[in-house]
Amino acid sequence: MLIEIKTACQFLTNYIAPQVSESQSKLFGLILSTLLHAKYASHWDLKNPSKGNAYRAVTIFNERLDSTILSAAQAASIPNVGKYLPNELCLWIDPYNVSYKIGDYGNIITLYEN
Repeated sequence: MLIEIKTACQFLTNYIAPQVSESQSKLFGLILSTLLHAKYASHWDLKNPSKGNAYRAVTIFNERLDSTILSAAQAASIPNVGKYLPNELCLWIDPYNVSYKIGDYGNIITLYEN
């Protein structure tokens, strides 16, 4: 779970890093990682990686940001974090795989696979 969450957090942090201070960017990534670890603790099945897939997805739909992104941004004092992120995003964080898709018709891109 560690490498998958780290990969996902780095992916999201890369979007905001050029727009905010280094300390805000690092804090955002750290808090997001902590939130995702807590959220996924009871929803991570190595024997059945697709189980809980929708629960673990970090999403932005119609510019409505996932609560974990909003919480991490608020804690890192990053206002209006949505303006630094895609308007539509689905980031799947699963055992052995981290993938994302931007927009309804975007290709699924794999960030990590083991």
